[in-house]
Amino acid sequence: MRAWQLGAKFDAWGEHLNIGVWKQAFAECGLDPEFYARRLRPVDEAFPWDHIDIGVKKTYLAQDYQMSQAGETRVDCREHCFACGICPRSIMCE
Repeated sequence: MRAWQLGAKFDAWGEHLNIGVWKQAFAECGLDPEFYARRLRPVDEAFPWDHIDIGVKKTYLAQDYQMSQAGETRVDCREHCFACGICPRSIMCE
């Protein structure tokens, strides 16, 4: 809210983004943007979007993230189902 009060509006439009306003708002509110944007997070941390059900299980996403950090990839799920949760149980990905 403080950034808005300082004039931050239409920030998704590059020509309207004023990063100085955001830095001032963070400073005035005692917040460190680096803490929110760049810190390593444990996979069991509650994320702001966890309440949104997209079908894919958080455990699957955590495993996929950990694999990516190790430089590993999965085969195409059309070749092997990983039970990620996106397909209904009655259908299960084939």
